[in-house]
Amino acid sequence: MAILFVLIKCQIGFEKVVKSSIEKISRLVDRIDIVSGEYDLIVRFRAETNGELQRMVLGKLRNIPNIIQTVSLTEIET
Repeated sequence: MAILFVLIKCQIGFEKVVKSSIEKISRLVDRIDIVSGEYDLIVRFRAETNGELQRMVLGKLRNIPNIIQTVSLTEIET
């Protein structure tokens, strides 16, 4: 099982729109939270392989409007 956390900065006021867009485009979303601080969203993705996660980030996540920046963190141990 592959786990990826993505920290997301959004355009101001678009946090809920981006959250909804992510929920619609990816069956790999395990959890998504709106947070305060430097980032606006934390998303936990779960997939069978790292390749699935990579395709989702490169092919889908990066195409969502109103995302300014992302930081991806791969889980290496629980």
